Amino acid sequence: MSDSIHSYCVEPAGESNFLGNFCDNVEVYADSTRLDVLQAAKWTVNKLVGQQKMLNSLCKTARGVAKDLCVGEKLYLCEKLLDVDGVVSKKVKFAEHSTLSLIDAYRESRELVARDPLFQNDVEESVLDAYDQVIVASQTLGVALTDLRWKILEHDADSDELEGYVFTSGKELIDFVRRS
Repeated sequence: MSDSIHSYCVEPAGESNFLGNFCDNVEVYADSTRLDVLQAAKWTVNKLVGQQKMLNSLCKTARGVAKDLCVGEKLYLCEKLLDVDGVVSKKVKFAEHSTLSLIDAYRESRELVARDPLFQNDVEESVLDAYDQVIVASQTLGVALTDLRWKILEHDADSDELEGYVFTSGKELIDFVRRS
């Protein structure tokens, strides 16, 4: 028997051997990797919960502003336009698009977790649930931003400042519509 094969043979009780040590090392590595995955999952869930809270807060603000523009079902008309040059509407629309990009990023990350073999059972479920909740919060914010943008546009369209205004050319009308 060669010396290299001899080193793999089982030693009497209490003595270490290569195969026993090797298996112990694999077990320790697997346990530490599992702990790393659990820590990563916990960190991810906590991060997503924080992001969900921020998205909910932004949504609440957008809904509050939209609500402030209304009295009952009618828009509250102040004396001045809210978005004279169309910048506010464009910024809100950009925020809407940013929200759509965020939703896509969350969905992509969620799918990576769903396919990752390291995430299993309860770990996978908790991370996927956190992604589902942050995706819903993002979608809700997108709807609130769209509603806000339309309230601003409706307000300015109904504003007294434009009442009786006559456009002097088709170009002037088209420019006004594009700003809105």
